[in-house]
Formats: sequence, structure tokens, C-alpha cells
Amino acid sequence: QTPLMARARSLNSTNWTRVGELNGGWAENFQLFRFNGTEYLVGTGDVSGTKAKTGFMAPMTGDGSDQKSWVEWGARRALAIPQQVWTLQQDNAIFLADWRAHDGYVYVIYCGIRKDAPGGEKAGNGFASLGLARSRDTVVWEVPPDA
Repeated sequence: QTPLMARARSLNSTNWTRVGELNGGWAENFQLFRFNGTEYLVGTGDVSGTKAKTGFMAPMTGDGSDQKSWVEWGARRALAIPQQVWTLQQDNAIFLADWRAHDGYVYVIYCGIRKDAPGGEKAGNGFASLGLARSRDTVVWEVPPDA
């Protein structure tokens, strides 16, 4: 599976232009996320060469004005989302939400595989639950109280 990047001038556009293949290897479930003035590619994919599903952030190396900026991202940094008691996997299909203006935190919502799933990690559809964690800097993550 080779991730591809395409661009459009607006969200309601039907005219998308293929930019090219993304660097960094296997990945899926992408999001573009601006944090402290830098654009990041957020996704689930290979971070350490193991091809394991790992949530990551990779900074844009250019300014977005040329096609190279959209396919050649900086090094992927794994998001160290804490393991919760109910899950075998805690960082698949991640989504970041910047709520720092409201309470000082960036939140991650993710899909985790429940420990009670028959067959463990290979359980398949129907045995996933949503999880929540938060961070002030996207490096140190914690499970919010009562989450």
C-alpha cells in the first residue's frame, strides 16, 4: 500500500490534482494538523521499520508552495499515547483536536482494540472502541480523569 497525496483549491472542489507518493513508507488514516505554526502530517503507519500500526506526526519540510512540500515530510515521530486498561492497541486511526484555547490541551481520539476481543489483535471488525488522551505539547500524553 503506497500512500498518495492529492491537492485541491477548496474543500468542495471536484478538481483534485495528484501530487505524488508520500515518503516515509507505509501509512494510512491521514490528517493535516497545524501546531505552533508548523503543518504536520498525522497518521497511522510505519515509524520504526517494523510496519506496525503506530500513530505519528511528521513536520512539513517546505512551505507548501511547491509539490515537494506535500510529499516529502520530515521524520515521523511516534505519539506515545498511554496504554489504557481496556485496550490492546491504542493508536490506530488517530485524530488530533487542538483545544489549547479552551483548556490548554491537544486531544487525540483513536481506535483501540478491546482486550476482551476474541482472538486478541486479530479479532477483526466489531471489537474496537474509541479512546481519548491529551497533551499540552504533543510529546507527553495522558489519559484525562474519568476517560
